[in-house]
Amino acid sequence: MLKWIWQKVKFGIVPLFIICIPIFLAYKLWEIVVAWGLHITKNDLFDVPISIAILITISFLFGYLLDRPALQKFLKENCLEVPIVGGLLLVLLLPKEELQLVEIRTTWGPTPQEGNWEYALVTTKPWNDGSVTWYRVHTLGWTGKLFSRIGQSNVRQIDRSPREVWITVFSMGLL
Repeated sequence: MLKWIWQKVKFGIVPLFIICIPIFLAYKLWEIVVAWGLHITKNDLFDVPISIAILITISFLFGYLLDRPALQKFLKENCLEVPIVGGLLLVLLLPKEELQLVEIRTTWGPTPQEGNWEYALVTTKPWNDGSVTWYRVHTLGWTGKLFSRIGQSNVRQIDRSPREVWITVFSMGLL
């Protein structure tokens, strides 16, 4: 008899747990909106759905604007040099085929091999400034840095597969 009861409990606890997660998340969302949301009507039954609708609308409009080619062109031309914002825009706006995983030299040694090399994402289309080829680079790691100009001599291709590099980066807790 006890075994039969335990089987029914185990069988019922999984769906109950699955049902409770969305209910708990909805309850927490309701609490957050009541604490920090708009209070237009001073009635929570109306204010919470209004706040959520406004948030979803703003998110949609922001995503729509970021998807527009004219805004992307403007941001690529004018905002990529800004240190922190530029790195985020580089990842958000550029198509994935325009980014490449490489190693860059961040500290110089007596020979190029003795310097400190870090994994980084670079744009595949460098620009030429006279006789020097420059790359825009964002290093991966705990203290990821954005370099707006890295010379071609300080960039080298990785000798491992990109999958192995990403596994190394994630396993060391660098991202």
